[in-house]
Amino acid sequence: MSASPSNSSGDLASGTRDGQPGYSPWLQSLMPDFPARLSRTDTDSMARNLFVVIHGALIGLMCLASPAGAESQDACGLSGDVVSRVTGMLSSAETSAYRGTLLVEYAGNREFVAVEGTGSSGLITFRHLNRSADAAPETRAISRLPRVGLCELASYYGFASDPGQPVAGRQTYRLTIRPKDTLRLGYVMDVDQATHVPLRIVTLTSEGQLLERFEFAEFAALEQTLEPQEGIPVLKVTQGPHRLASLPPGFSVISSGHDPVEHWVLSDGLATLSIYVEPRPDKLSPGEGFVVTGATLAYTRGSFDRQLITVVGEVPLTTARLVAESVRPFGGQ
Repeated sequence: MSASPSNSSGDLASGTRDGQPGYSPWLQSLMPDFPARLSRTDTDSMARNLFVVIHGALIGLMCLASPAGAESQDACGLSGDVVSRVTGMLSSAETSAYRGTLLVEYAGNREFVAVEGTGSSGLITFRHLNRSADAAPETRAISRLPRVGLCELASYYGFASDPGQPVAGRQTYRLTIRPKDTLRLGYVMDVDQATHVPLRIVTLTSEGQLLERFEFAEFAALEQTLEPQEGIPVLKVTQGPHRLASLPPGFSVISSGHDPVEHWVLSDGLATLSIYVEPRPDKLSPGEGFVVTGATLAYTRGSFDRQLITVVGEVPLTTARLVAESVRPFGGQ
């Protein structure tokens, strides 16, 4: 199962150079082949330590917001079964430790990744098994997103629970998460019954088009089922020279800063995206361009006030445009 990438074209040509969008020089300095090899697993190795939320396939999952607390099924129309299973899945990043081999498929590419999650410590170790015979392990710390209530999520997503298919020899239940608008993506998850860790995730557009999937080929639960600890860092918010005049419904700012460039991180509790603002290089003309690889969108807009705005995340193009259009100088209209 795979999906073909979408690239900038047509009326977006004004924002391209040599057939490619004019991407952030800062991001290109971190990864010279960005966005040609843009994918969640490619970029996450440098993303977290620089407040860049370009999720790795597994780390994106592990950063899903934990529920704010128990909510009655009458509060928002969710059945007790759905509440219990969604709560377990969202909490699994902080309560379950595991080791396994993950198959990631996106845009016609397939990759095997060895992963180990340590639960409450907030650390994930992974090795890209297809890239070299002796791939070195990489360990990354993940940040806890603010807790979001299930009823708040249910305002923007529909949830359904059904029996799941066996994955990696383990019994699962299925969670289907459908967006209620065109501003977010959908997910189909087969979740381990014992640990509540998603063992298979398929990411879809709001119209049901397959974008990406990952699936554990091997999975073993480790002897750690702890209560969430305070050791996982929480993202911080600081003020820079620009502001966001408005946000898409359901999204809020969960982090911002200006080192090494001005940036924000937004989330609706499931989807997460990052915005960067930096001076537009003279060789880039005003305009826009984008690349979609798997479920990850990279969108750039060069403004007439000589700013370059880059949006990266697992959201549709419409959402990225809305966010980019909302960037204003602090104190401006």
